[in-house]
Amino acid sequence: MDVDMDKSSSQEKAVRLHPLAIIGISDHHTRVSCGGSALPASSPVIGLLFGQNHQTQLLSTITIIDAEEVEASGTTLSESQLNHIKTKIELHQKVFPNHDVVGWYKVSEGEVTPNDLEIHHGWMKQFHKDPLFILMDTTEPDAKPHSTEQGVSGESAREKLDKEEELPLSVFESSGKAFIHLDFELESFGPERIAVEKVFNTRPTVVRSNESSGGDASMNTEEDIKQDKKPAASQDTETMMHIQTLLTSVDAMNSRIAILLEYLRKCRDGEIQTDHVLLRQVKSLVKQLPLVMGRHPLYRQGTSDLGQELEKQYEDVLVLSFLATLSKTTKAVIGYSEKVHVVADKMDTSNAMTSFGRSRRVSTTGKF
Repeated sequence: MDVDMDKSSSQEKAVRLHPLAIIGISDHHTRVSCGGSALPASSPVIGLLFGQNHQTQLLSTITIIDAEEVEASGTTLSESQLNHIKTKIELHQKVFPNHDVVGWYKVSEGEVTPNDLEIHHGWMKQFHKDPLFILMDTTEPDAKPHSTEQGVSGESAREKLDKEEELPLSVFESSGKAFIHLDFELESFGPERIAVEKVFNTRPTVVRSNESSGGDASMNTEEDIKQDKKPAASQDTETMMHIQTLLTSVDAMNSRIAILLEYLRKCRDGEIQTDHVLLRQVKSLVKQLPLVMGRHPLYRQGTSDLGQELEKQYEDVLVLSFLATLSKTTKAVIGYSEKVHVVADKMDTSNAMTSFGRSRRVSTTGKF
């Protein structure tokens, strides 16, 4: 399949992609591949892209905001499939009247195929005269173990970070019988950023079988009792997820440190121009290291600077912790003292009222 990677012919179009559309595409693929959809796992993952198109004399800005799945079996559509797609477009535009169909997407492994171009120039033209095409590549990258070793080259670290930060998405437009690659940039609204952050922070929850069943404890069978051991395995899974997250973070930190070291070496050797603002930022970062480098080889070899700095910061932290505990204890004692005074005042008032009542009865009895 011909794909023109020359972007000079497409500079009049600016494509902005929202995270909501990316999540919609990936969710569609997940449901189909994992059996959560009515469609079979072998069915093509195809859908429509909704957004807005702002045109000026020099630039056409296409904003892709949302993605909706459709049932399309191939390069042609049946009458029922076509009516279903039209109904879905009408329902979407009733909720979002400012959204129009701006293109379509497909999730598959590899690159574009001749069938994609046939769909692009076929039934897709009924919904947009010049649609965009987004291809999400599901080819798994080469899995490499996490490395915490020192001495990683800055160039390899930079290439690794670029690969990890690159989205498996490609945006195309058609020119005759070929696809032309388009650059795109990510754009998000405030609510989208909150939703995406919530999705990334969501973790699987551990639910006990007895609590989720909602039945009486006396109705539990031996099989249910055996299932009580499952939370332990789930906790192990959560622990592994936490360790995996830590390994990923350490790996990313090592890659960034390697890039930073490469920059410092080039500045020292005069290969690049020195940026004093950046060097001051590096210095402020290095000043934070003594507290976490107590076990550094330089410290074990007898270099006293790191040891003295570590002990000084450690003592400062101990003093601050002691003062915080002392302040908390003092506040608690003051609170208890106020409560004791309130209770004592109430007891004194009650005793005074009782004594006054007794003296009044005695005086009344003495008159008779």
